[in-house]
Amino acid sequence: MPLSLSALVAETYRLYQGKFPLAKALDTVQAEIMDFFRQRLRFTLTEMGITYDVIEAVLAAGIDQPAEVGKRALALAAFRQQEDFAALLTAYIRAANLAQKGEGGVVREDMFTEQAERDLWAGIQQARQEIAAAGDDYASAFQVMAGLRPAVDAFFDAVMVMAEDPAIRRTRLALLGSVVALMDGIADLSKIVA
Repeated sequence: MPLSLSALVAETYRLYQGKFPLAKALDTVQAEIMDFFRQRLRFTLTEMGITYDVIEAVLAAGIDQPAEVGKRALALAAFRQQEDFAALLTAYIRAANLAQKGEGGVVREDMFTEQAERDLWAGIQQARQEIAAAGDDYASAFQVMAGLRPAVDAFFDAVMVMAEDPAIRRTRLALLGSVVALMDGIADLSKIVA
């Protein structure tokens, strides 16, 4: 059964709030407890032999479900040993480097001018479905992301992301943001040291 740490803290705070005077606001208590758990998870994963960059990647993706953090770390550490890891990391980093320049816009298919944009968008939508279907099979999620590398490479070969037309530029940046978002809640691969 999944356990949401933030929900547990909020409910505990609510229950204590009516019975005892509380010196700190809920957001302060939650931040302190999450930091405590982050430090404990970091220590535990280090003791398990997980490298520091894998640890930082999974912690950056969230710790609200502490049991899942360990699963994600083990899956990423194992996937790192596979041949497809380079494809995973390259696809993510190429997209992330430019996506951060975006404004969090939405992908507008009507702004596509190149087939590579359509192909990448189709790949992203397929990958979303496959990653969602994988659930907590994080190795499968990493494999799906690695499979996007050819579409990401073709996109960069075919288009100028920072196009003069602001609407086209926003759409292209949003497309890259969608690639990065595939790993939301799993791992922030920008933390990986190649």
